[in-house]
Amino acid sequence: MATRRTNPWETPADKTVSASEAKNRFGSLIAWVRAEQEPVVVESRGVPVAAIISYDELEELREMKWRQQAAKAIEELKQLQREVSSRPANRNLTADEAWELGKRAINETLEEMEADGKIGFE
Repeated sequence: MATRRTNPWETPADKTVSASEAKNRFGSLIAWVRAEQEPVVVESRGVPVAAIISYDELEELREMKWRQQAAKAIEELKQLQREVSSRPANRNLTADEAWELGKRAINETLEEMEADGKIGFE
């Protein structure tokens, strides 16, 4: 396995293998990833195309992605709230009416984001 740095996000210790080497040594690469808790970068014609990572690292990446999507959704909802609140017609709403309007807007926004594939619910 070669140790090469191919982009600024890789660390000098990242292991890099060709796709054909990964195919031929897949079992040993999995064992190495499991033992070292470090990824293996797989290249095709010198270009990184995939990585073999531990399942724990995959779960961490999924959690980070979910948090990023949630933060983006919250920011979009806050922006929507500011827009709705700034409209003169909405300034006379009761607290309950405002709450119901907000819930409806949140549900519609979440449904739209889910339909666009931006978020997902299990």
